[in-house]
Amino acid sequence: MAQRYNRTLILRMILKTREMGSLEDIQEALFREGYKVSLGTISNDLHQLRVAKVKTTTGQRYILPDNPLYQRILDDDGPTPSLRNAGFKRITFSGNLAVMHTEKGYATAIGADIDAAELNAVAGTVAGIDTLLIVIAEGVPRREFIEALSTIVPAVGKVGAFD
Repeated sequence: MAQRYNRTLILRMILKTREMGSLEDIQEALFREGYKVSLGTISNDLHQLRVAKVKTTTGQRYILPDNPLYQRILDDDGPTPSLRNAGFKRITFSGNLAVMHTEKGYATAIGADIDAAELNAVAGTVAGIDTLLIVIAEGVPRREFIEALSTIVPAVGKVGAFD
């Protein structure tokens, strides 16, 4: 845990002092600081730090929330249903586990949205590339879980969305 904490401190310093336009650039900078980490680990660290990627006059770069270029524009109505269903394919169940199948690359984002919503029906998520494992909270009926989850991914509640 201490290594991750120290690594994220170094990552914050790197992002504050240098323009990093790709995960590979960040990986190389961390390596020069003594941290050999995978691109997946870097991606997780960036998510934890709430880093955004923005376009600048010199290209794209990763920035921290305290950077003046960091903006988050939220619409009161939230994303359109077509965007909120983006990437979702189907969901299957086994006991208190739900396995959501997504388009390649969507599982992590959907999992982050579910975790951020802190649904009482969900104990937690584990994301892969195109598969999201969702642990249903103890004692929560499947119908209640589906209703709660459909507030995040509306297509979950539609007939034929699950096997």
